Parts: sequence; structure tokens; C-alpha cells
Amino acid sequence: MGYWAPFEQFSLEKAREKKETPLYTCAKLEEILRAYHVQFAPLEEKYRYIDSEMELDLEVAGCPLPVRMKVDLVLEDMELNKLAVFEFKFSTSLWRFVDDPNDQGVGYAIGASKKLGREVERIVYHISEVKVSSREGIVPAKKKGDPGRSIFKRSIIDLDPWDVEEWQEDLRMKQIELSQYELEEYWPKRTRSCSDWGGCVFAPLCTAPPQMREMFAQANFQVGGSDE
Repeated sequence: MGYWAPFEQFSLEKAREKKETPLYTCAKLEEILRAYHVQFAPLEEKYRYIDSEMELDLEVAGCPLPVRMKVDLVLEDMELNKLAVFEFKFSTSLWRFVDDPNDQGVGYAIGASKKLGREVERIVYHISEVKVSSREGIVPAKKKGDPGRSIFKRSIIDLDPWDVEEWQEDLRMKQIELSQYELEEYWPKRTRSCSDWGGCVFAPLCTAPPQMREMFAQANFQVGGSDE
């Protein structure tokens, strides 16, 4: 267990007492890593490492722009001789994450297949629930005497050829939609995304009066790759 040494300085109980967010975050991460190792290490023994943090730009027929992605991990199931993308997700609730259908996971499998020159037929999702009340990866039961439940959900999705075909068609239609917005110079609001990833940084543009948005954008944002 020597690889846990960098985390030994963090104490979850002390973090709660002091209410120090960075310290608490590191302590929670330590708990998740330890619990994952205990609960899933035996299951991973049948897999062989292929690649990780795989960055690529995926060209899709019929789409004017490539899809840029980074794949967490690709392993090979040595028993089935099958490649699998492993995706690690964090959520405040295990039931909020939808594993099937999931266009991100399918896209990662397609991209990894293109780069490796070999079909990736499976996606393995590991969802970690971040709970203040959890201890060693277990959320205490509400009823006394019950064993509690794991903070992890593991799901395995096997892909069919039609998954790939529909993903490509969905992407093509989405890019057509975006091209139309660009042509019309009007971008509809997507209010369901306002709270994603800690909150959209462009929210002030949506709440500002239309005649003020261009001035606000120029004063607060910089276009990537622009020399102006």
C-alpha cells in the first residue's frame, strides 16, 4: 500500500472539524481511491493495460469539424479477447448518471477504435457517488442494523454496430443544427446546462439585455486563438 503515501497527511475527520474545503476534497478522494481498490481490484486482474489519457481528433464522414476527445483508459479483457473503454465518473447521486444511451461513451469507443486500429466493443463505467456521510466507500444505512450501500456503481455496456451508426448520424445532425445557428447568428439558450460543471461562465450573457451582450462579452471574454 505504499502508493497511498501522498494521501496519508489528509484526515477526513480533521477536514470536517476545520471545514477546510481543499483538505476535505483530498481526504474524500483518498477514501474513494482506497474503497475502489478494495472493491474492484480483484475484478481488474483479468484486464491488460492498452492505453490511457488518449487524446485524439475524430474525423466523421459528413461532418465538417472533427470531434476532439480524451479517453480515460482502454484495457483488454484477456478472457474474452475484447477491448473496453473504462470511464470514471463522479456524481452526487448514482442514479443521476445515465450509462445507456450515453453518446460520450460511444464516441470514446469509436475514437479509440480508430486510433488503435482495433474494434473497441465494450464500455465499462465506474460511477463514484460523493457523499459527506460515507465511510470507506459505504453510505450508512438509515435503519439501524442494515449494512449500508456502496458509493460505487459499475455498469458494462456492449456496443452493437447500430450504436456506432446512430452516433455518427446524431453527430451529423447536431453539426447541421449548429451550422444553422451560426448562419442565422442566433444561439438558443440551453437552460438545462446552466448548472453543469459548477455553473456556466457565460450565464451573465444570457441575463444581460440583448443590446448590452456584445459589450459585456468583449469586456469579459477572449476568443480562443485570436490575435486581436
